[in-house]
Amino acid sequence: MNTARIRIKDSRRLKLFCFVIFFIAIMVMQSRWIYSYDYPHTQSVIVSSGDSLWGIASEYKSEREDIREFIHKIKEMNSLETSEVFEGQEIRVPVNLESNFIY
Repeated sequence: MNTARIRIKDSRRLKLFCFVIFFIAIMVMQSRWIYSYDYPHTQSVIVSSGDSLWGIASEYKSEREDIREFIHKIKEMNSLETSEVFEGQEIRVPVNLESNFIY
């Protein structure tokens, strides 16, 4: 039986190839960590009849926060492609702890 051996002619190319593969793997893992990141301060909200994402966002956002950015954050956290929510649906909403303090 004839076994072929692999001979590495240029170790720099092998190192570069390994580095590129390692870099791509890290980038893929990092993107998964970012999108699956559970925000440290969230509240679960059950959507009631007549609720909209706009109404829920306006109830939970801080005064300084833009409502469109807040809605985008909610959609990201819940992997929603549209702003449509349904009665009985549970969604996570980021909570601003600063606004909950009593001075």
